[in-house]
Amino acid sequence: MEQDLSETVSKGQQSNLPEPDVFALRQFLGWHRLRFGCRPDAAEMPRKLAQFVSEMGQQPSRSCHASARNPESVDERLLSAGLKRSPGALSLVTLRRRVASIDRILSSPDGEPLGRSRAVLDAVARLSADRRRDKASSRDHGVDASPAALAAAVAGCEDSLVGLRDRAFVSVWAATKLPLLFLLRAGIEELVEALGRCEDQRQCDRARDLLLAWARQAKIKTGPLFRHVRPDGRMGAPMTRSSAEQMIRRRLESARLSPRRSRSTGSPSTANDSPASKP
Repeated sequence: MEQDLSETVSKGQQSNLPEPDVFALRQFLGWHRLRFGCRPDAAEMPRKLAQFVSEMGQQPSRSCHASARNPESVDERLLSAGLKRSPGALSLVTLRRRVASIDRILSSPDGEPLGRSRAVLDAVARLSADRRRDKASSRDHGVDASPAALAAAVAGCEDSLVGLRDRAFVSVWAATKLPLLFLLRAGIEELVEALGRCEDQRQCDRARDLLLAWARQAKIKTGPLFRHVRPDGRMGAPMTRSSAEQMIRRRLESARLSPRRSRSTGSPSTANDSPASKP
């Protein structure tokens, strides 16, 4: 495989293959050699290309494991070898072009395009979600509270549909430290995935249980998970950042003024969303 790839690069440089396609393959192979000390086997290509997308596109952040980031030494050596034009993460557009370029030169062991493999598609989707989260963080929320205050706010939520929603929302927000806009736009799969990447896994497991409990009671399977609750118990429009901020402040103030109380474990009632109810 190593000899075949070397010949592919060499022939591409001497033939009429577009220079961007050859550069994309050289960058991928250079990254792989720096990361693993060898070139990829044919059977590994889809998985390793997916890892290439994840690492070359991932910016360091509190919600990402260190293993998902491109090591600084690799980034520097790619730059010094002329296999990267600028430091830092590649844009999503650039990475999609890299995958398309490699697709035109190589194929997976089963003959399918590498860029259409499930591993690569999932890597691009995760990176796209991370970029949306990062974009939302530039317009971050205006609510600030200590972990203890947020825990008290969660404990003070009543056992109604609104209380179940608020309990889940505040728990997920406190556990992941993600921007409100990301939480408000995300579906259940994105939120569960984010909870799987937190630093305090015990806290995130608790938040995930509350999140799934809310999803079951609200019967929401697709689209934004956090919505307003109508007076009849049906789901209304997705919450806005303003209504989410108001809800968090209201819960924090209620927890501050009221002694901590235990909650019953009965089924949630259908109390409507108040005072920020929206149809």
